Amino acid sequence: MCTRPVKGFPFVGKHAYLWDDNSKKGCGMRSSSGKGPTTGGVDTGPGTPGQNCSRVPGSDGKEGAVMSCCQKNANKGIWFPGINDCHNSADDCLKSNGLAPPPHPRFDPPGEEPPLAHYGP
Repeated sequence: MCTRPVKGFPFVGKHAYLWDDNSKKGCGMRSSSGKGPTTGGVDTGPGTPGQNCSRVPGSDGKEGAVMSCCQKNANKGIWFPGINDCHNSADDCLKSNGLAPPPHPRFDPPGEEPPLAHYGP
């Protein structure tokens, strides 16, 4: 699971998306109401500046199911911050596959630098 700074007016905060180590592709909510892509763009995964990624414990072997869920469901419903957004969409696909989402705040704490990306066991 990764986050990155949101780009583009009027949005602020962090975008969350899922990353598959096997395919080296990301998936996340990038639109709403069933429209738009769920992959590509600036969701480039671990090792890219600005991307903060964490492994999801227990996800080995479940990558295909998680990414399939994301591709089918990421843009469902109307985007609404905190209720139906990229963070909720990613969490829903992890939880539906029996996985606990790692912490991924929507905003950096005031006055603090963003945490360093960590990507390991």
